[in-house]
Amino acid sequence: MGLDVRFKRELRAAILGAVVLVVRGAQRQGGNTMFIAGALAMAEHRALVEGIDWPVLLDDVRQTLGTGTAELIDSALALDAGTGGDFDG
Repeated sequence: MGLDVRFKRELRAAILGAVVLVVRGAQRQGGNTMFIAGALAMAEHRALVEGIDWPVLLDDVRQTLGTGTAELIDSALALDAGTGGDFDG
């Protein structure tokens, strides 16, 4: 049986790339913050499972995406925290 090695830097890069992809896609489709909130929750879960510091990774996401997306991410995080949206429709 072979050894399956996963390096944190590779896992971190994969999570970062996935979040950037989702936010950019949502941004181009009008900025669906509920969709972004779900993606951020998934990314946070994966980061925690892999022992990756989520707040630091989220800061890197913000830097990668630039200031134009900060409001989208903040709105999505507010929904996720239950302070800005109604998920029941």
